Amino acid sequence: MDETEWSSGWLRAVLPLVSLSILARGEAHGYVILRTLGSLGFGSVKGGTLYPFLARQQELGLVDHRWEIDSPGPARKVFWLTDTGRREFERLASEWRRLNTTVASALSHPTPEMEKK
Repeated sequence: MDETEWSSGWLRAVLPLVSLSILARGEAHGYVILRTLGSLGFGSVKGGTLYPFLARQQELGLVDHRWEIDSPGPARKVFWLTDTGRREFERLASEWRRLNTTVASALSHPTPEMEKK
């Protein structure tokens, strides 16, 4: 599925959770996070979307970073979840699973008012 199939509202809602899930797997450069989002079907997410999100997560103490200096190229930030960030990710993931189950149920079952008709 490409990004033209997702509304911007859906992307704004799920990108934080999915970005945190990528960092829950291990440290990553911002570029790697962007590429992983693309390979997962979220299309071409812009750095202007991801980097402010990561900065907000750092302010909240959920994400931290260090500068990695490669000899041939410019320094790059490597991001990871803090212990607090990992707990928050697990909480959000659990909440998402409950919401997903609730929405799936609502979409597949008529409401009681509809059954009466």
